[in-house]
Amino acid sequence: MPQLPDIADDLSDIMSDLQGIGGGLSDAQIVQQTVPPEVWKGASAHAYTQELETLKNKVSTLSGKAYACAQDLQPFRDKLSGIRHKNYLAK
Repeated sequence: MPQLPDIADDLSDIMSDLQGIGGGLSDAQIVQQTVPPEVWKGASAHAYTQELETLKNKVSTLSGKAYACAQDLQPFRDKLSGIRHKNYLAK
């Protein structure tokens, strides 16, 4: 039976990249941004804050999804490594 390709390092790199993306998004200025009350008033403040909150939520959600994807790859990486190890020992 042919050996499965050794992609454990590639998966680790992808997981690391996804964690970096998640961290970068959670540290993005838009997520940290607040509306200075002395600058925005009335309808413009309401419109701005609604748009800002919508964008913040989307960026935060995307950040969480990037972290989740990285975590979801870990069991696959572990299982693949275990299968490769068993196949190697069986030879």
